[in-house]
Amino acid sequence: MKKLLFLTPNNLSTNPRLLKEIQLAQNNYSCTVIAFNLNNRSDEVDEVLRRSLQEVSFEYINAGRKPFLPWLLSSVIERASRMLYPLSENSLKLNAYGHSKRSWLLNKKLKSTVEQYDLVIAHNPAALYPAYLFAQKRNIPFAFDMEDYHPGERAEADAANEKLRREFLLKKILPKASYISYASPLFCNETRKLVHWPVAVPQPYIPNSFSETEFILPAEQPAGSKLKLVWFSQHINSHRGLEEIIAAAEPLKNDLEIHLIGQLNPSFSELLAGSGDHIFIHPPMDRLDLHRELSKYDIGLAIEMSRADANREMALTNKIYAYAQAGLLVLATDTKGQTWFAQQYPGTCILTGQKPAEIRQAVASLLADKENIRRLTYERFSKSRALSLEQNAGELLKLWN
Repeated sequence: MKKLLFLTPNNLSTNPRLLKEIQLAQNNYSCTVIAFNLNNRSDEVDEVLRRSLQEVSFEYINAGRKPFLPWLLSSVIERASRMLYPLSENSLKLNAYGHSKRSWLLNKKLKSTVEQYDLVIAHNPAALYPAYLFAQKRNIPFAFDMEDYHPGERAEADAANEKLRREFLLKKILPKASYISYASPLFCNETRKLVHWPVAVPQPYIPNSFSETEFILPAEQPAGSKLKLVWFSQHINSHRGLEEIIAAAEPLKNDLEIHLIGQLNPSFSELLAGSGDHIFIHPPMDRLDLHRELSKYDIGLAIEMSRADANREMALTNKIYAYAQAGLLVLATDTKGQTWFAQQYPGTCILTGQKPAEIRQAVASLLADKENIRRLTYERFSKSRALSLEQNAGELLKLWN
């Protein structure tokens, strides 16, 4: 049985693509995962997920201050690497450690690893350099999954240099990978502009979709009932497009409901105060419960804003696939990624511009077409099987074999 090693600077609950890959691989491969305890609520969810994967070996590193010495050393190395960046722009090591202290922590962990593996698969940029280094030392192939277009993601600190660090890591390391998988075809196109490919490296688009067994046919809505819109994420917070949809729906609130699923940020709670009784907040749910919950609604909200960052402009999120697989009609803003999705899968989406007036007009059109939307629910649900993980995972299995 071939042995696969998965590396991530996150944990399973915050890295859904990694979780899906492990679930796909566990029956045919010996799988080991090196990940992090993040010292927040996600660790509790992560523990449940690990217990469900009894055939998989897990090795976890603490991302917090205990034990103190590794945390201190990794923090100092990260800070020093950023300070030295102007003098070391061409150093892979300093670019990696300046990007994230978890690259150093992963490298430290891998140095003590004695197990032999056939393939190393890295998720997220902080795992890319450690995977490359480990694969070189062991003379085995490595791969990278690009869940986001990382140079286009907003950086909280040292933003200009951080973008350059991410670009440098991709340009120098990706051509040496055995394959690179992408969560959006637009990520692939953008990466090909950035990276010179001296050899033919497989670069499949692996959708952010889920197993078809996780979804049930949407419930039939009572005649004359309000149109039900739903949005979910780990956190209900500002700058996620929610302000726009809430403002757009305000004049129409007597005819619809907006359901938000996730951990409510206190500051956003203040913004919701006085919004009216048409907005409902639901606590976070595990993935299976969430996907079953979606059967209660009519419209899934994929309100991404191009202004957020270049990554959001190209991304195809978990939620747009979950809505479509649940048989909901998706109201999606016209980012490049979601426009591609709507064209690729006709009948799944209604596209809207991103201005408040455009979103308001789109919601009004949905209300006017409510009965027809509900009438086509079963047809959408049946067609959504083409989106499922079962239909799209074959490419990965071929590569692993």
